[in-house]
Amino acid sequence: MHLHEGYKRVAALGLLILLAGCASLKPQTDDGKMLPPPGQGYAVLAFTLQSLQPDSGDANLVFSGAGVNGQFYASENVDYIRAPGNIPDDKGRLAFAALPPGDYTISHVYGYWGMPDALGQAGMRNIISLPRQDRFTVRAGEVVYLGDFHLNMNFKPDVMLSDQQTRDFNHMKVMWGVSDFSNVQVRPLARGPGRDAK
Repeated sequence: MHLHEGYKRVAALGLLILLAGCASLKPQTDDGKMLPPPGQGYAVLAFTLQSLQPDSGDANLVFSGAGVNGQFYASENVDYIRAPGNIPDDKGRLAFAALPPGDYTISHVYGYWGMPDALGQAGMRNIISLPRQDRFTVRAGEVVYLGDFHLNMNFKPDVMLSDQQTRDFNHMKVMWGVSDFSNVQVRPLARGPGRDAK
């Protein structure tokens, strides 16, 4: 029994790592159209962040649903979302995951940043933890755009949800090679409870 549970945990961890890794790759496309794997859909989320120390800020958000646990990751130092024209790029990542159809909930977001000590060396690592209840639905063969999930990491951390379609579709076009958005459904995350730091 314990062995079986161990296998289940290892499998779940492997899936979690796989989903996190998927967020760093380009989605599969066909003739300029995002093409989810058979029987699955793509969830696309802009995960942006701002901290008091941009060189060391990073974050991850945790979601689950349809028998799946996953996460999105973003770094303030190396990740960016390509804005159109002369508009400055935003710090963060346009992340995606191929998921089975079903209902999902973002349950937590974690932020990390460090302040240098008196000698300029890496100092204590600050950790921010915010419980969430942001829900979204994925349908087979569909790409759902969930808008922008912006984590503000300061002395009073918070999350701002918004629709940044112009910026994010530009990133999909320029960086992912997407030219056909006909299967993309725009359903930005709605503001929900659980917005206070713990």
